[in-house]
Amino acid sequence: MTRVAVIGAGSIGANIAYRLAARGAEVTVVDAGKPGNGTSAASISWLSTFPQIAGSVPAMVAHRRRTNDGFRRLAGEIGDGWIHWTGTLTWADLPRTAARLRQDFAAMTAMGEPLRELDADAVRAAEPALDPPPDTPVYLEEDGGWVDAPAMVAALLRGAGRHGATVLQDAPVLAVKADGDRHVVRTPEGEVTADVVVNAAGSWASHVGALAGAPVPLDLRPGLVVWSRPLATPIGRVINSTTLNIRPDPDGGVAVHWRGEDTYTAHGYNAETPAQVIEAAAEVIPELRGTAPARSAVGVRPVPPGGPVVGWHPSRPGLYVAVSHGGIGWGPTWGDLAAAAILDGDTSPAAEAFTPRRFFR
Repeated sequence: MTRVAVIGAGSIGANIAYRLAARGAEVTVVDAGKPGNGTSAASISWLSTFPQIAGSVPAMVAHRRRTNDGFRRLAGEIGDGWIHWTGTLTWADLPRTAARLRQDFAAMTAMGEPLRELDADAVRAAEPALDPPPDTPVYLEEDGGWVDAPAMVAALLRGAGRHGATVLQDAPVLAVKADGDRHVVRTPEGEVTADVVVNAAGSWASHVGALAGAPVPLDLRPGLVVWSRPLATPIGRVINSTTLNIRPDPDGGVAVHWRGEDTYTAHGYNAETPAQVIEAAAEVIPELRGTAPARSAVGVRPVPPGGPVVGWHPSRPGLYVAVSHGGIGWGPTWGDLAAAAILDGDTSPAAEAFTPRRFFR
C-alpha cells in the first residue's frame, strides 16, 4: 500500500487526499491550521468556463471543459450539499471589453458551450434584485455556479476518513527530509513517514518546497472578499461584471470580490475598505445601498508563473506538486491527475505543460 503525506487541506489537498484514499492509498493529511479555513474560505469559489477558456492554451481548455463533470461525479460520491448549480450572468460595460466578450461568446457557442445572450429586461425578470447597465448584452452561462468551499473540504475529508485517511490539523510543517526511498514530514505533533509527499500548500507551497529543497516559484495575490447582510430579495446566480464578482451566500446575502480592473486582467488591486466593496456592489444590487458589510476576509491566491504547477518535482524524487490559482474549481481535476500519477505511474500528455520541470534547466 502506497503511503502518501498530503501537505495542505484546502480544496486541492482535500481533493487529492480523498481520491488517493478512495483508491486504496494510506493517506495522512497535514495542515498548519483548520482544514478549508485558509484561502479556500476567502474565495468567491465560482465555477465557470466563460470567458476563461476562450484563447487559453489547449491543455487548459481540455481540462477546463471537463471540470463540471468532475464536480458532478464528486458530489455523487461524497454528497452534494456544498455545490450550487445556479449559472452565471456575465456582462461588460466598457466598450473594448464588451467587444472581446462578444468575440469569446461567439467562439465558445461554436464550441458547444451552453451560453445564451439576454437583454436587461430578461435579466431583471430572472433576477429582480439586479440592476444591470442599460443597453449592455448579458451572457447567461447555464452550466456553472459556485461552491461552499469549507463545506466541500469537510465532506472530502470525511470521505477520505471513511477510507482510512488521517487528518492532522494545527500541525505546521517544520521539515521535509529524505530517508532512503522514504520521506519524513516533521510537525510539532510528530513525524509522518511516507513513500510520496504531495505539496498542496497553496500560497505556502513555496515555503514547503524550500523545506524539501524543491523550489516552487509563485506570485502571491491577496484578494479581499466581503460578505453582505441578508437581502430581502436574494440573488440566485453568480454575477461576473467588468469589475465585480458576486455570488449568493447560504445566509441570503452575497459574497463580493471587487477585482478593481477589467474582466481580462489578472487580480491585483483591492478596495481600501470592505465598505467600498459593498458600495461598488450596490451599483448592481440597489438594495445594498447604505448597508454595512457583515464580514470580510483576505485570501492569498497562489499564481504560479505560466499557469498551474501540477506534477512530479525534478529536484526531489517522490515529491508531487499541485498548486494553482482557482484551486477550488480545479480541485477535482488535480485530484484525478495526482492519483493517476502516484498510484498508476500515469502522466497525462495534456498535463505536460503544467509540470514543475518547466522552471528548471
